[in-house]
Amino acid sequence: MRRTVLALLLIACGALTLLFAGADDKPQAGAKPRAAAPSKAEPKVFPAKKAEAEAEAAVNESAQRFTEAYNRHDAKASAAGFTQNAEFVTEKGTVIRGREAIERHFAAVFAAAPQVHLELNVESIRLVTSSVAIEEGRVEMTAAPGEAAQTSRYVAVHVNHEGQWLLARARDFSADAEPRSNHERLKELEWLVGEWIEEGEGTLVATSCRWDATGSYLLQDFTIRLAGHPPITGSTRIGWDPQTGQIKSWTFDADGGYSDGLWTHGGDKWVLKSRGVTHAGRNFSATAILRHVDSGTLSWETRDRVEGGVLVPDRPPLVVKRRPPPPGE
Repeated sequence: MRRTVLALLLIACGALTLLFAGADDKPQAGAKPRAAAPSKAEPKVFPAKKAEAEAEAAVNESAQRFTEAYNRHDAKASAAGFTQNAEFVTEKGTVIRGREAIERHFAAVFAAAPQVHLELNVESIRLVTSSVAIEEGRVEMTAAPGEAAQTSRYVAVHVNHEGQWLLARARDFSADAEPRSNHERLKELEWLVGEWIEEGEGTLVATSCRWDATGSYLLQDFTIRLAGHPPITGSTRIGWDPQTGQIKSWTFDADGGYSDGLWTHGGDKWVLKSRGVTHAGRNFSATAILRHVDSGTLSWETRDRVEGGVLVPDRPPLVVKRRPPPPGE
């Protein structure tokens, strides 16, 4: 009986696949549970919920420390919660890079408004990987007692650095700014539009990405060929999920498998957390890391892939090139 592809998950328009392979309905060779594998009578419990709770508590504590330091007008302590190379973007769009520069910015704010007071309302915290969390909320700032409060929104990216959660990027937005269209929200991924290809010994991954007619979605078609097997085809739609406030993708392969994934942008990479069902009916989940190397190159890697309760070994980064135009174009 031929080997079957158990799950296909496109991680990006023009992008690459999380390919789980196995024989019939068995996990692929080498994909063994860690240490003592749980029996059917005692299913293994993954610590995801515990990690999420710990991260949420740590980020909330970080927000509390920042608020207290800000309201003491302590610029050094206010900046201490940022990474050394952090980026802070003000409501006006001014970009401040580096902890020392951020400290100088806060010192200037406190000098200009010696009675300024801030209230931070954390509305959501999402753990997107074991070391990256997204915080969103609302800020109310009063320049002096008795003055009207100014309200803005913010999004902050936290990273776990050597056991300590620090701010890698924070951005303020006007609370009454015009909502961004879905097209504008997806512009960060426009570089994926085009034809991409990755070839190896006996394998071929070819993908094509384009905007849909409305400009609200990125659409991808893909073909995967493995030596000795029929081609595998499918499609992915990438759009904006208003419920989670994130970019989201939906993937369907011709064998009947499907999945969806939430995208988060942090630093020089995109992190895609995905869940789906194989054509054989098994649940799977995975984390993919996508990097835009240059205009003609991207790389991807997969981590923490679990299928049917089995932890699959991580895959090293794979480099994919943009397909060159046909001769004469």
